[in-house]
Amino acid sequence: MVPTAIREALAQHELGDVLVFLPGLADQRRVAERLAGTLLPTVDVHVLHGELPAEQQDAALRPAPAGRRKIVLATSIAETSLTIEGVRVVIDGGYARVPHFEPRTGLSTLQTVPVSQAAADQRRGRAGRLGPGTCVRLWTEAEHADRPAHLPPKYLPPT
Repeated sequence: MVPTAIREALAQHELGDVLVFLPGLADQRRVAERLAGTLLPTVDVHVLHGELPAEQQDAALRPAPAGRRKIVLATSIAETSLTIEGVRVVIDGGYARVPHFEPRTGLSTLQTVPVSQAAADQRRGRAGRLGPGTCVRLWTEAEHADRPAHLPPKYLPPT
């Protein structure tokens, strides 16, 4: 579904780059693998997540060179405080990985959960920061209405 949405966005919007929100690194790898060999040679695919070395993060954030386009497969790290120059299309998969503390075991894990309406709005705002933009959400309006306005505060272990 996500690779198809990316290919459609590139075909429908001849200018600009594409920012894709995915829950985690495994999802980024899977989408990158499915895109491999199916895009024009002038389209570069970058991943963006918090564990990347600074130079790879910088490459994902830099504008695409003249005559090229880029797709940035990002986690929720790109929701706020980042402007990725040249992004005209945001594709939102609708999920994020969030920490969850399990009091019974005393361990924290990451869970994949639907993003809140507020997070979806933040993601939509990444499109066209410096020009016109489009957001493609990969869920229905009814599903959007059922999402919480905000995610509840993270449950953290006692200090």
